[in-house]
Amino acid sequence: MSRLSTPALALAALAALSLSACLDHPVKQVEYETVSVLEDIVEVYGNRNVDILFVIDNSGSMAEEQALLAKNFQAFIGELDKVDANYRIGIVTTDNGNPRNPGSKFDGGDFRLSSCLDRLSADGVSGGDFIYGDFNAEFACTDHCALHDADIAIRPTTTDVDRDEAPRPWLESLYGVTNLPEAISVADAFQCFGPQGVTGSGFESPLESMYRALDKADDVGSANHGFLRSSAHLAVVFITDEVDCSFNPAHIEIFQDNKTFWSDPELPLPTSAVCWNAGVQCMGSGPGFEGCDPADYDVSGAMTMIDDDAVLYPVSRYAGLLEAIRGQKQAGDPSLQVMVAAIAGVPTGYEAGGVAIPYAESADPEDQREYGIGPGCTFNLDDGDPSNDSLARPPVRLRELAEAFQVDERPGLYSICQDDYSGVLADLGERIKDQLQPACVRACVKDMDPKTPQIDPKCSVNEVLDGESEAMATCVVVDGELAPPTGKTACYSLLLDSSGETSDPLDDMTKDEASGDYVCASQGYDVEIKIVRTAPPRSGSEVRASCVLEENARDYCPDLAD
Repeated sequence: MSRLSTPALALAALAALSLSACLDHPVKQVEYETVSVLEDIVEVYGNRNVDILFVIDNSGSMAEEQALLAKNFQAFIGELDKVDANYRIGIVTTDNGNPRNPGSKFDGGDFRLSSCLDRLSADGVSGGDFIYGDFNAEFACTDHCALHDADIAIRPTTTDVDRDEAPRPWLESLYGVTNLPEAISVADAFQCFGPQGVTGSGFESPLESMYRALDKADDVGSANHGFLRSSAHLAVVFITDEVDCSFNPAHIEIFQDNKTFWSDPELPLPTSAVCWNAGVQCMGSGPGFEGCDPADYDVSGAMTMIDDDAVLYPVSRYAGLLEAIRGQKQAGDPSLQVMVAAIAGVPTGYEAGGVAIPYAESADPEDQREYGIGPGCTFNLDDGDPSNDSLARPPVRLRELAEAFQVDERPGLYSICQDDYSGVLADLGERIKDQLQPACVRACVKDMDPKTPQIDPKCSVNEVLDGESEAMATCVVVDGELAPPTGKTACYSLLLDSSGETSDPLDDMTKDEASGDYVCASQGYDVEIKIVRTAPPRSGSEVRASCVLEENARDYCPDLAD
């Protein structure tokens, strides 16, 4: 693309995101960094950073689902790797303790990162994380995991807030370098770290688990500290077959002697119906309902507008946390997003539209007494017993949060009722991938030589650490690829070709796989900045770039001027 230029020069400083410290085993990777023009002239953003939190139901009914998640996880990671994403993956369970489950493992939002092989029963009968009553669910681990903790020891790394190297309780891949042993892939590690067992509380609290996990990311006393990066998108993915039961500990009486929300006050103990009855309001008289939405009730069963009086924490508590995180991120980079998705009790194909979530009382009185609502979807994973159906309940409270933080026109809800999660996980990975944008220079960059077919910009790039600035080298071509010059670990290149005007693929702007469009050019921009590294940057460093801009943008870039 060429553009005539005659007006005077205008110089605008561009600032980019802070980057984390060097890791071991460097390999060449392309990095897309945030670049923002100062002095309110223009802002340019684009990065490949995403922090991902998996909230995994570890109650007694989740063995098959955990196995499927592990089996198909490569489909998720594969999408992120297509765009050289810099990602972190934290794992937390839905167990936040409950007075009815004193023996369950109470995580309270702490990340869990240990091989399921090291959490098996010693005799296959009792103990371990995969024995639930007389049900041995160890297949959820052993079918797909072949690595013990000793095989996948986490390598020490730094964070944006802690430059001291230490093993972190999450998986990460930054600039092509993981925190795993050299021969172990992230997908292989997740197949062992992902299965969380079946001994967690049956009163699942996925929303509260998310809240505590993310809240602890800012707590210097927590191992979660430093997980969230200010320069990264955030994605939260829930996997559960039941409704959310994130209760306020001030009102634990609803599980003890206050039977307001019990399906049958004559029962000696509450059932999971408490979670539905205490957090949902349905329209219609039943047995079928027109729809169901979250509702806040006090201990008497009356609806309340006072958050502290609600027996289950209001969904607004969780939306508020994510809104605050998004606001902090977008203060530095307006392109950053917070996304929520769930693999839960909705019909297969719900994410594509045209399929409604069924809300109806269960036709089985015992099932209704146990859960307070009929299934949102049904499936069978036991070929030897066609009658052994698994039922997943409609995720009303999770649905509310997912709809509030969807990143495109489709709801982030997928059916847990299927025997292959590869399509679900690939779609989730693709939706996250679509948020990871290249660094377009969102300004009217001056064409320094209008005689050539393409725009000829004048830009420079510097790396800054602790106030000291060092010019970044221009990339060279080594074996047909962009690479830093000898002795350097980083370089930059300006990508200018958005129409195939040159035969050199190395100057091509980033193309969107789905549409075939060049991302920056489709938004009206002429220049994209690409950073190539053979090692991650030092923790706390920033990349700052400057480009000469057209003084009269309205004449030369009328679309941008508008």
